[in-house]
Amino acid sequence: MTDPSRSVSAAVYVLAMVATLLSALALHKALLVLLCILAQFGAMAWYILSYIPFGRRVATRFVNNFL
Repeated sequence: MTDPSRSVSAAVYVLAMVATLLSALALHKALLVLLCILAQFGAMAWYILSYIPFGRRVATRFVNNFL
């Protein structure tokens, strides 16, 4: 988690978890909870892709082909 290439995605994941709990338990906002869950999923996927050689590059090219 402390590797510089993974620290941003790890921080986004932790912040999204905190935001999910806050929006679910304190604010009771379902749409905000869903957005935070999507942010968690994206950050974790990006974090996992950093362990696969060229994983982030392949994922970026894959997404760019569809946009």
